[in-house]
This record gives sequence, C-alpha cells and structure tokens, in this order.
Amino acid sequence: MSSNTIPSVDKKIFGDPQKDTSPHALRELLEKNLKWSHLIFEQNRRILRIAVLILLVVGFTVGLSTLVLIKSSFFSAIFK
Repeated sequence: MSSNTIPSVDKKIFGDPQKDTSPHALRELLEKNLKWSHLIFEQNRRILRIAVLILLVVGFTVGLSTLVLIKSSFFSAIFK
C-alpha cells in the first residue's frame, strides 16, 4: 500500500491485521464453523434425497413403459 493512506480506512477495508486468538474467540469461531458445516451437510442431504427420488421415479417409469410395450407386442402377436 502507498504511504499516504489513512490507517483507519485500511482497517475498514482490509480488516484489523491483529487477530483475536483468545480461547473464547477461537471457541466462537469453531462453533460458528461447525454450525455452518452442519447446515451445509443438511442441505446436501436434502438435495441428495430429492435426486434419488427423481431417479427412482424415472427408472420406474422407464421400466413400466418397457414392460407395457413388451406385453402389448407379445399379446398382439398371440391373438392375431
């Protein structure tokens, strides 16, 4: 940075260069990170559940359609 910048502006833009490493601050940071990790995990679990349900529905539909087509062609060949 240039030498003519104002220190208070630098702190507002870039943050305070000295980090609080007290046990209380580290514990708060850890709890916050665990909370966000848990929220992201739950969101991913819901997305995965929806994706699996969609795949099951598509697979069931394709399988049922194939079965109906095979049976209809089989019975139409028998009863001609």
